[in-house]
Amino acid sequence: MVLNINAGHNEELMKQCRMLKEYAQYVARVRGYAGSMKLEEAVRRAIRECITEGILTDFLRKNRAEVEMVSILEYDKEYEEKKLRQAEYKAGEQAGLKKGEQAGLKKGEQMGMNRGLAQGIVGTGCAFGMPKEMILNRLQEKLHISA
Repeated sequence: MVLNINAGHNEELMKQCRMLKEYAQYVARVRGYAGSMKLEEAVRRAIRECITEGILTDFLRKNRAEVEMVSILEYDKEYEEKKLRQAEYKAGEQAGLKKGEQAGLKKGEQMGMNRGLAQGIVGTGCAFGMPKEMILNRLQEKLHISA
């Protein structure tokens, strides 16, 4: 079982574990600030604000340097993994489009060849005096196709 411990999720669990709730608040701040400033600045700002507002205060004061380092490394890892997933998705999408295009071209070529072959047969039959309708009916019977 996987639990979502991001801010705003699993409220019951958060009510039962203050430290987990405060950790989720800290992470939410880092993520929020990282969108508009350098990651290092976002982490430092989130730590300062959390200490000021009584969120993980003792832990952050005692372990500030380690929290900064781990937060930056972990967030970078998360960001890089997200970029990798996006790149892999795009590559898969492109490969799928190319494969679909190739299949469509192959099918179109085959249809064109069949049409050309049928036109050639009809033309040859007509040249030997066979009625066009008779040739077309015969082709449909032999090839199990409908007009």
